[in-house]
Amino acid sequence: MRILHIITNTDLGGAQRIVIDLCASAVKDGHTVAVASMEGGPMWSLLPESVVRHSLPHMVKPIKPLKEIPCFFEIRAVIKNFNPDIIHLHSSKAALLGRLATPPRLQKRIVYTVHGFDTIRVRNRIFLPLEKIMQKKCGAIIPVSEYDYKNLRTEGITHKLTLIRNAVPDTPAFSEHELPLQIKEPLLKAKAEGKKIIMTIARIALPKRLDIFTDIARSLKDDNCVFFWIGSPTDSTLEGDLKKYQETASVIFTGDIPNASRLISYTDVFVLFSDYEGLPITILEAMAKGKPVIASNVGGISELVDDNTGSLIPVGKTHDSVEASVKAIKTLISDKKLIQEKGEKARKKYESYFTLDTMWKKYFSVYSLLADE
Repeated sequence: MRILHIITNTDLGGAQRIVIDLCASAVKDGHTVAVASMEGGPMWSLLPESVVRHSLPHMVKPIKPLKEIPCFFEIRAVIKNFNPDIIHLHSSKAALLGRLATPPRLQKRIVYTVHGFDTIRVRNRIFLPLEKIMQKKCGAIIPVSEYDYKNLRTEGITHKLTLIRNAVPDTPAFSEHELPLQIKEPLLKAKAEGKKIIMTIARIALPKRLDIFTDIARSLKDDNCVFFWIGSPTDSTLEGDLKKYQETASVIFTGDIPNASRLISYTDVFVLFSDYEGLPITILEAMAKGKPVIASNVGGISELVDDNTGSLIPVGKTHDSVEASVKAIKTLISDKKLIQEKGEKARKKYESYFTLDTMWKKYFSVYSLLADE
């Protein structure tokens, strides 16, 4: 089977990780795979070597009318040249341009994965009418959480919905000599001093609530723990705040680290504080490593995190979120047995529902059905 993935952005986020992992699974099973996306970015270097790469010079993340028309023709050319059996679209912009650029005879072979519907439903609702109009120009629409599945239906997007939850591979931890230089010294020092490691992996952007994370770190500066943020700013809006927050001694910002999930084994508690999410890859990676998770109760996170595997934090007032998070973290770091119990339950839940093999088989079932029509 010839499978073409099209995605807007090549920064390392959840959607990009799904593309990388689906490509790896398809290549392993003997399929021919291609990816089309914007030029540059770390995603390209993490794709399997055999994946055919198509850079789209006019693909950019923000809406820019002067670039959308040439990008449309670039996508059309890729589809014509690669001649795919399946066209898999990721992210709302790539999904719109991809559906428009695909010849009508191939639209029934389009799979569109919605990586967090709140990006449109809440943040960019102006584009919701377009999603409704375009929904029938594909063979399957894939929400990645029960939360998104229900909200898509509520908003009138019901065409051939198939729920396939995100999943992650079971990757090994970094050995000490493999640890990236920007984190090796502070991480090993904290471990040697017996400090508890609190970690998040996320891009530094407004929805990821850098303010909540650093407020929690300040509140716990005397509680024998160290906070690590793995990830870089995706725009300039938070650079000033980041410089200010870097002065907080108990927070260490490392920037981007390839294969960051392999660091999670060194943490005691994984955290993620967001205004909205789909089904976060980083939480799944923490569960795969057997770590308890404390996270905002948004999107599909409640399908992963509960009292057995960690704690859900209410969203709304920042003070309330910080207070609840501090309490939850203190409860965990003061009880080694509780950390172990919640971590073991998180790992068991991962093994039961969220392995890469489980996700790949579901996607391939959809691919096969559409390719045979």
